[in-house]
Amino acid sequence: MSFCLDRQVVGVGWGVHETAPERELDWSAYTELANDLYGKVNGSPQMMHDLPADSLIWLRDRSATYYLAEVTGDWQYLHDAKSVEAEVHNVRPARIERVGVESEVPGAVIAGFRARRAVQTVTSEVAARYSEFVFAKLAGRQSPVWQPSLDEVVKSLLSSQDLEDLISCYLQRRYGYLVMPGSMRADTPAYEFVLRHPDDGHEAVLQVKSGRSAVPLDALPTDVKKAFVFSPMDTYSGEPGANVEKLLFPDIIDFMSTEPFSLPRRVETWVRYATGAE
Repeated sequence: MSFCLDRQVVGVGWGVHETAPERELDWSAYTELANDLYGKVNGSPQMMHDLPADSLIWLRDRSATYYLAEVTGDWQYLHDAKSVEAEVHNVRPARIERVGVESEVPGAVIAGFRARRAVQTVTSEVAARYSEFVFAKLAGRQSPVWQPSLDEVVKSLLSSQDLEDLISCYLQRRYGYLVMPGSMRADTPAYEFVLRHPDDGHEAVLQVKSGRSAVPLDALPTDVKKAFVFSPMDTYSGEPGANVEKLLFPDIIDFMSTEPFSLPRRVETWVRYATGAE
């Protein structure tokens, strides 16, 4: 990442410099050498080459600080000592601006960093509009008019963790449950965590899926009084047990609108965008 910041480029690896260490390569020459070396041109260098001018690219360093870059020039192949050390060869000149921590980044963008490809397309239109808005602001340009709805916040701007936190706060405030933090473990994939109600001590579980991932209703435990589920896209699979209760999207929106100080801080940040408080 430091290499990209120093050079003001965005790029990926898949170098062919060992095959042609002294050659200045155009795209045709790179393609020929990459085919010989790898059997094909990898999709990430291809995407880097094909990006339209002014494209916006999100970057993240090892400290989980996020950056937003605007492509400013054509594809180049680098094979000097520093690019070899950094393993960055297929690049585009760019203007890179520091955004900050995860709370300032759309959930659809955060999810893209979990993919295995070095370059991942973000398909969310809301995330794209937010990216344009933020880059203009950071670059000192006139920002485009943009204000998401609360629906768009929930569906596109919250990360999966943000969504879990939001729904846990909702269940605590509106249903009176207490969240058991120790139950939030990776070895319980059927639910996020266990809740307990202080009135009679009964237990409940929660399963939340962001984006278009389906909540598997038939995988939820049946030995608890309630199994709460929430999908912002209303995407569910399987037959629900008698203890399953789907949380309603309008109720979540109402909670966000009426109880801003009951929201997780990161969720509140997005709500402030949606309500014009930013």
